[in-house]
Amino acid sequence: MTGLTNGTSYFCKVRTTTTVGVSAWSANSNAVVPEVAEPPVTYFHNDISGSPMLATDGAGAVIWKENYRPYGERLNNQAGSNKNKLGFAGKQFDPATGLSYMGARYYDPVLGRFMGVDPVEFGAGNIHSFNRYAYANNNPYKYIDPDGRQAVGAYFPNMEAEFKTFQDGLVSVYTHVALMAAGDGIFAVLGEGVAALRVGATASANAAKASAQETAKVGELIPTHGKTMSNKALDKLTKNIRAEGIKEPLTVTENGGKLHILDGHHRALAAPKAGVAEVPVTKVELPWGAYKTPADLTFTP
Repeated sequence: MTGLTNGTSYFCKVRTTTTVGVSAWSANSNAVVPEVAEPPVTYFHNDISGSPMLATDGAGAVIWKENYRPYGERLNNQAGSNKNKLGFAGKQFDPATGLSYMGARYYDPVLGRFMGVDPVEFGAGNIHSFNRYAYANNNPYKYIDPDGRQAVGAYFPNMEAEFKTFQDGLVSVYTHVALMAAGDGIFAVLGEGVAALRVGATASANAAKASAQETAKVGELIPTHGKTMSNKALDKLTKNIRAEGIKEPLTVTENGGKLHILDGHHRALAAPKAGVAEVPVTKVELPWGAYKTPADLTFTP
């Protein structure tokens, strides 16, 4: 207990195990001002998706614990957490309706579905976007939907970009090793060992380059279905490609000596408008997705 006096009364700060307050005491030790307690502090401990899994007080003691099913249904609803309004993904939970307010829409964690239609238009490159009520691409282990609009990676949102950087670096290393091994002076000194290194490194570099840089002229690609995206969305995609290029390769298959588009039709439509003549492609064999046989490559308007 600490305090000060004005000669008549003694003002002190009283700390207990749960509260801190200020009281005024007279000379005969009678309290003249009631204690005013500071509100207790509660700390939330969330998982990687933002869901509160544990609450502790200022002393570190556990107040309650919580568990959730993959789509957010609460499993360990302890009495201490009844007043907690933060639920799955750290969003406001209404116990009266059993719904979570995700921002753009309400969400039912028991059904694993949104209660309203997705305000973001579907994209041909993401089949899950055609389900207008699905949560996190139907994969809550890998994705979250932070505002009820669009799924994003829960664990490594930049993993694809980081892997591309790693892949480009690997190509650079292989190429550098191959050029070093190709030097006549080194070959003359080290002989067959360097020759083997040169062959292996050059082959690896070529394979890595082919994997990272395979492209095709967009005008030579054959579509298998027509435009399903709105003109506004297509214009937005065109501007994005003009500014940043095509980040995700088109998926194609070869049939009769020609490349047919399986995924990426709108990127193929937007590329020429953005001034892009060649696009990155990934070649696959049938069956792939809904394309089972060459007959499925027939154009569908």
